[in-house]
Amino acid sequence: MAKIEAAYRAVRRQNVARYLLRRLNGGGGTRVEIHPFNQSQVDRRFQRVLEYRSLNIRRWDAIIRSWTAGDVTAQDNAWVV
Repeated sequence: MAKIEAAYRAVRRQNVARYLLRRLNGGGGTRVEIHPFNQSQVDRRFQRVLEYRSLNIRRWDAIIRSWTAGDVTAQDNAWVV
């Protein structure tokens, strides 16, 4: 049963990846909103002012490819490029 579940998830992830690439790259990119981290549990002296910001990401290929492969390191690297 675990092998069937793993195979299903792998195929599903690849199918979703194709859809995501078309959707996210369509129209020249996608605007992503980044909301500040909730710092209510952070000691007052270590809290920072974090403001809302947005980015327009134009190249999703590396991000989606690393997500499809399950490669967390490559995914982190793709976000910072």
